[in-house]
Amino acid sequence: MGNNFSFILGHNDDELPALGLMNQAYKAGNLKSIWITNGDSNTNEDREAESRNGIRHFGITEGLEFWHYSQIKLFDSIINREYNPFSEIYSRLEQEIIKSKPSSVYTCAFEGGNIIHDLLNYMVHGIINGINKFGSIKIIGYEFPQYHFENGRIIFGRFGKQNPVESEDIIQQYALSDEEFSRKLAATNEHFSQQDYFQQIKNIIGIGWEQFARIEVYRQMHHERDYTKKPVDIIYYELYGQEKIANGKYSSPITFNDFVKIIKFLKEKQKP
Repeated sequence: MGNNFSFILGHNDDELPALGLMNQAYKAGNLKSIWITNGDSNTNEDREAESRNGIRHFGITEGLEFWHYSQIKLFDSIINREYNPFSEIYSRLEQEIIKSKPSSVYTCAFEGGNIIHDLLNYMVHGIINGINKFGSIKIIGYEFPQYHFENGRIIFGRFGKQNPVESEDIIQQYALSDEEFSRKLAATNEHFSQQDYFQQIKNIIGIGWEQFARIEVYRQMHHERDYTKKPVDIIYYELYGQEKIANGKYSSPITFNDFVKIIKFLKEKQKP
């Protein structure tokens, strides 16, 4: 199997909280990175180009794969209770992981911030457990945080503190060197369509955001996880959905109950 590493990302810019880790994986072996959606829910810009140009600051130009599922259409499928696109994504991911035989797979954390992130975490977790149980290879799964809602505010790039962390889920840290941090800033600046959003993140974190951004955190996925229980008390995508309804962009809310329905649907589809 060797040193093969895979990063499974929800949409373009999801790589930014883990660029240091990706750079280390790239130096250590073969790196495969997959962006599942095109991130079209808040812009019409070419976000693939933004990610390609950004990650190029680390010299990474190979092993980049963009699946271009429309995030808008996936959200619509959730609202309309049409879950087949997620079964297709699950099957494609399973085939990809079996084919590439990675030693480690990194993906977005299960944290209630973005339902696509949470679904990817569920998929990667299930695929890895299945391969490790029935296959001849052993894969380690890791997760890194994007954002979640805690104590009345959005928390970026850190794991939640409301729910206790399982004893095996030891949070690890990777501190970027000055050179890596400079390249990470350059990569972030390539995401032209998201600059207003990034400024909001800086404003929320406040003074010291640079030092905050220098530390990337991740942890190994726990072998057992109950995905029917909320990862945090308040699910951010539920709050965000209410804003979309108020603005006339959603016809109905997306809730954690929708997430549970999708994973139950996927379990049924994966039965032999």
